[in-house]
Amino acid sequence: MAGPNLSPSDFARVLEVACKEEFFRIYEDSYYQDAAWKDAVMVTSSDGETEYYGFGGRLPVPGRIDEDARIHYGLDDESYSLTNYTYGLAIDIHRKIVEDDRHNYIRQKFQSAAIGHQIKLQENWATLLTGGDSATCHDGQYFFDTDHAGSANQSNDDQNKAVGTADLAASLSNAIDVLKVMRVFTDPKGNPLDVRPTHVVTGAGDTGVAWEMLINTPGAAGTQNAGYNPFFEKLALVQMPYISSATAWYFLDLSKPVKPFIFQKRIDLEVNVYEPDQHTDNYVTKTYERYRFGYGPWYLAIVGDL
Repeated sequence: MAGPNLSPSDFARVLEVACKEEFFRIYEDSYYQDAAWKDAVMVTSSDGETEYYGFGGRLPVPGRIDEDARIHYGLDDESYSLTNYTYGLAIDIHRKIVEDDRHNYIRQKFQSAAIGHQIKLQENWATLLTGGDSATCHDGQYFFDTDHAGSANQSNDDQNKAVGTADLAASLSNAIDVLKVMRVFTDPKGNPLDVRPTHVVTGAGDTGVAWEMLINTPGAAGTQNAGYNPFFEKLALVQMPYISSATAWYFLDLSKPVKPFIFQKRIDLEVNVYEPDQHTDNYVTKTYERYRFGYGPWYLAIVGDL
């Protein structure tokens, strides 16, 4: 790569091509493209600083038509907004490293940066999930709250139902109790929403191990119906190392067209390389992307325990 006929601008262009090739090879690897959090979000496009959403409200249910008299429904109030955040990093590479053709060193750094961007996506989603008990959603309540509107106040907040390896029978019973709560969620007019958990999210601690055992065990010894486990091979387990609590677990229903979370994309990831100038002898690689995670309908998620 080194040679008297290559200027810093030439090096910058070659470096940028190599950088993007390595960066996106890792960033777009199937391991990350199939990340579990992606099933939990609705991907929306954004063409400005802030976007507005309307969820919830009365479920549009048709009635019998007599003399062409239909029930009229309006659009939900777009009171929930998401303002995009900007993310990026910079990698400084001294020109001597580039000139001396230390490709392996540079390649590894680009690969690490791509992994870092994917880690940030997962971390941001986990932070959104665990922060739902103090962040508002479309109905003006916290996403995880005790008094969402319905035929009566409805709680998808902490149900205080522990799941752990020490007592799988009690864990199974507790999980069933949370399932019962989620199954009877209604819209504000009392229409059943037919919510059925498809995923359980945990941290990387004991609770995650317990759920792995419950999902793969037909029954739990000591229960009234020891041969029956309603979660056996019916839930997908998502263990997030970015959830610090060893006891937290969440049910999510990801079977619906809408999802409990939003991934709002403004600018896809960009990677650019800048040549040295009068201020530095470094080639500077910069990344840039804009997006925001947010909350969808509250009733598609519930906290089993914190």
